[in-house]
Amino acid sequence: MSLIIQGIIAFIFAIFSGISRLISFSVFNLAFSFLLTCMALIVLTKNNVKKLHGQNVLPLIGIAICLYLIYATSMFDKVVGLALILFGIPLYVFFSPKVEMSNLKKMFVSEEAILSRRIERKEKFLANFLRLLHRIYRKIR
Repeated sequence: MSLIIQGIIAFIFAIFSGISRLISFSVFNLAFSFLLTCMALIVLTKNNVKKLHGQNVLPLIGIAICLYLIYATSMFDKVVGLALILFGIPLYVFFSPKVEMSNLKKMFVSEEAILSRRIERKEKFLANFLRLLHRIYRKIR
């Protein structure tokens, strides 16, 4: 629901304020959501045993970039964007499901569903044609 309201505000900005105001408003909203994503990534990777190169540095770089983007937007965009985000939180709580959807959870977590998604992903691989050409090339060679 909050996305609908943000879309309406973005449409109003596009019509009445021009493209620069729309871009600035969009930059604030996307930077804020990405900032929260980077913060969540820091929390979620603390429990991960397998350490990857740059695992601790990348979210911090993302946070720094997001903070700069938020700083670079105008005060009007910050106020309107933050007001819409704060308005969207009670809307989300009101419209979100109150009980756990166990059948959907089973569908996503079951071994059969995971296996079928992996097989489907291999079939839809964007470079599948290049992989086939590479296999043919190796057989000819």
